[in-house]
Amino acid sequence: MAELSPVEAALYAFKRRERRFVLTRAAIGYLLLRLTIGAAFLAIAWPLLSSAMSWYLDAIGSVANGGVLTAPPWQTLSALAPLVIGSGLLSMLVLAAFEAACLRWLVRNETSGFLGLGLGADTWRVFALYWIWFLCGLIFLALVVAFYVALRAVSGLHAALGVVTVFVGALAPLGLAALVIWAGVRLSPAAALSIAYKRLVFLDAWKATRGKFWPALGAFVLVIVGYIIAATILDAILRIPFATVLTPVWHDVVLNNGDPENLLRALRDTFSQPQYIAFGLLYAAVIAAVVCVFYVAYYGVNARLVKAAEEERAGVTPALS
Repeated sequence: MAELSPVEAALYAFKRRERRFVLTRAAIGYLLLRLTIGAAFLAIAWPLLSSAMSWYLDAIGSVANGGVLTAPPWQTLSALAPLVIGSGLLSMLVLAAFEAACLRWLVRNETSGFLGLGLGADTWRVFALYWIWFLCGLIFLALVVAFYVALRAVSGLHAALGVVTVFVGALAPLGLAALVIWAGVRLSPAAALSIAYKRLVFLDAWKATRGKFWPALGAFVLVIVGYIIAATILDAILRIPFATVLTPVWHDVVLNNGDPENLLRALRDTFSQPQYIAFGLLYAAVIAAVVCVFYVAYYGVNARLVKAAEEERAGVTPALS
């Protein structure tokens, strides 16, 4: 049986299909909802954010010039926390709706909802999987802590064991990173499988990726590296107009103990000018588009893994093009 192609898997989401711009419409809907959430958050939390930012700039300037770090405004931060958590949960739910919309089209060739997005069962399955991943992360973190506590306890049993445990402790991060990558890749199509089966599944993804670890890893590497290169280049180019104006003020605040109000004033003055507003909108639009392309490509790899598993069960050789 021919191997699944990493390149084909990385580009699977962009393969020509019978209907065009389905994923584009879903991305537009996702961005519109995220923009709405972000605007609402800023409108509600701006006074608190201004206070927190003033403290942050004061603290950076003070520490950079040998001063004492002032206590953070806990009352402001505690008032800001529920707003941050609420907007984060809403953004997480919108992302789940976007992923469900993409996978519904890529796996089942179906669309539904506003620009393909909705709060149906598919979205809630993906949203639930986010929390499963979060729980897995907490369990893994607890196991890592337990491992190092046990390693420290063993090292105290005998002097000879100290050398061994130091060596094991130094190499452990590499092994743990490899374990995370291996398990992450093997379980990555859980959302795509949940959309395909129309029920919540997680460990079934392990079976779907059996024998496909290296092609899947290669596809994910292509997607991630491509995103990093594109985002870095575009970010550096699009930041030039703002860096030219704001960098000297930032350096004055951080390195010369300047007044943080000068930076806030410079930000207000800069973003009140039409040309910088236009540059800001262009920057946000381009970076958002790159992020959405990355998401779609990532979802496409998982959808292709599910399709490859279906082809194997049907006795069909996975397509290479």
